[in-house]
Amino acid sequence: MSIKQKIKTVQDIKTEIVDISEWDVKIEIRTMSAKQRAELLTSSVGEDGKFVQKSFQAGLVISCCYDPETKEKIFSPEDGDWLMDKAAGPIENLATRISKISGLSKLAMEQAEKN
Repeated sequence: MSIKQKIKTVQDIKTEIVDISEWDVKIEIRTMSAKQRAELLTSSVGEDGKFVQKSFQAGLVISCCYDPETKEKIFSPEDGDWLMDKAAGPIENLATRISKISGLSKLAMEQAEKN
C-alpha cells in the first residue's frame, strides 16, 4: 500500500464523550477536519476583517457536537445565536475540549484572532 493510500484510508477522527452537567446531557465531540477548520476560520471573520471570537466558539460547538446515541449532529448553523445566549461555562468547556482533540493550539487560536 502506498503512503498516499494509507493516509487516505486511515480513520483519524477522534471522538470523546463529554458530560455537560449544567445541561444534564452527554455529548460526543469529534475532531474537526481540516476542511471544517478552514470553513470555520473563514466564517469567523467579520465584515471589518477582524476575528470574531463569538462566531468561532459557536462554530466549534456547532461543527463538532454529536448525539452519542444516534451519531447525528446536534446543532446547525442556525443555532449559533441562541447557543451563545447559554451559560459561558458549558460553551467554553466544549470549545476548549474540541480545540484540544482537534489539535488547535492556543497559539494557533491567538494567531487567528490577530488575522
